[in-house]
Amino acid sequence: LMNSKYLDVNVQLLEKMINQLQQMNASVVLMTLPAYQTYFKNINIDKYTIMQHTISNIIKKYQIDYFNYFTDQRFTVKDFLNDDHLSSTGAKKMTQIIWDDFVKDYVGH
Repeated sequence: LMNSKYLDVNVQLLEKMINQLQQMNASVVLMTLPAYQTYFKNINIDKYTIMQHTISNIIKKYQIDYFNYFTDQRFTVKDFLNDDHLSSTGAKKMTQIIWDDFVKDYVGH
C-alpha cells in the first residue's frame, strides 16, 4: 500500500494526469487490482482506509469511476504469482473482468 510520506505528491501527480486526460476527452477509470487473501487479510488497515478515503475524494472531485477488486473472490491461488501480483493466468482473468465490468461500455459494445 502507499507510503504516506509520498501521499500528497502522488495525489498531485494523479490529479494532473486526470486533468490532462479529461482535457483530451478521455474516459478515466481508477481501479485497485486483486491481492491474494494472505495479503489483504494482513494489510495495515489504517493505510488502506487512507487510500480508500483518498480515492473516494478523487473520484468525487473528477466524477470518475472506481472499481475495487482488492478482495475479489473470483481469484484463486493459481491466479497469483505472489501475494500481490497476478500470474499470467490471473492477468488474463483480470483482463476479461475489466472488459466485462466497464471497458465494453466505454467503447460502445
